Amino acid sequence: MKTAFLKLALCALPLGAALPSQAQSENSGGFGSMLMNSVKKALNKNGVGQQDAAGANGQSAGGYQKLTDTKLKDLFKAYPVRDDMNPPAFPKVAIRILSHAKSLGQWETRSNTPNECVDYQVTLWTDERSSEKFDKLRMCATDLAFDISYTTVRSPWPVKFNYNKNSGQVRDDGPVAPKQPYPTDPVARNFMYGGGVFYIGSMFVQMGYAWEYPHDTMRVWVSGVSADGKVAPTPVLADAGAAKSGGSAEPGEYINTPTPGLYDGSDRNFERSLLVMANGRFELKVSSKAGGARAGAGDGQLTDAPGGWSASNGSCRLSLKRAAGAVRLSAEGCASAWGDAPFDGRYQFKGAQS
Repeated sequence: MKTAFLKLALCALPLGAALPSQAQSENSGGFGSMLMNSVKKALNKNGVGQQDAAGANGQSAGGYQKLTDTKLKDLFKAYPVRDDMNPPAFPKVAIRILSHAKSLGQWETRSNTPNECVDYQVTLWTDERSSEKFDKLRMCATDLAFDISYTTVRSPWPVKFNYNKNSGQVRDDGPVAPKQPYPTDPVARNFMYGGGVFYIGSMFVQMGYAWEYPHDTMRVWVSGVSADGKVAPTPVLADAGAAKSGGSAEPGEYINTPTPGLYDGSDRNFERSLLVMANGRFELKVSSKAGGARAGAGDGQLTDAPGGWSASNGSCRLSLKRAAGAVRLSAEGCASAWGDAPFDGRYQFKGAQS
């Protein structure tokens, strides 16, 4: 009976299901108590004390750093949404799961909750240019927050005010959030639909993040989930000197400037070209394929910025974000200075300037 109830609680609701907060409170106590008892039984059965649970890598979990030992504890309680129509954009948090035990993906078929640990890191953004990384965080079964219903963690948490500014499918550690708050690859899905839902949910609870509140911006997202027992790849910036020494880094990896060369962002309606020079200067040209009057051009100097590069000239602001073999360009307030044309888009690297 216990096995059936645990399996039902974990699997019955679809990804898009969302329970009201009141319903969570009314229905979570029994399951939370059962989960906590299962943890204790599993640990006691194996002769493991609550402070000695084994980690994902088989090492002792004693003495590890917990989220609750950092400034991330109750972070969002200090920055609540006070105005539904103008929610705060910061602080923001990107969670990256670095390693977890394979058995976490098998929780729905087990009657005893295992004692696995999850290793992860958190990147905290207090504004667009200020970030702090919390490495070597660990959460074990004994650290989970109980008496909480986590079924709705599997639903996409608030993204209502994230429509105009996101990084699309590019998942990194910020400061711009991706289009979807949680990855959809098989490893991430297996983690979330197994025991991982309790770990992600407990992180939310410990940070004071109200994931069901519909008027919040998407201030928390998961940037990646590792394969079992392996460290998830974290975006690493290549040395700026590599460009001068002829290094073979992919376009968009250099710290000070994008890879010098020509980028093409054309679509069926517009021709778009972006030329980036070795010193960070750029030239941008856009023209209509239909031969209309809509066209524009601009130039400027790129400087390093979180997640990419930026340039500004009066009210005109341009940003470039790193993308695989490309850059993602966004221009704001540039129409009056550069012309009547849509500059935004993904610009694919085509090669060095001839």
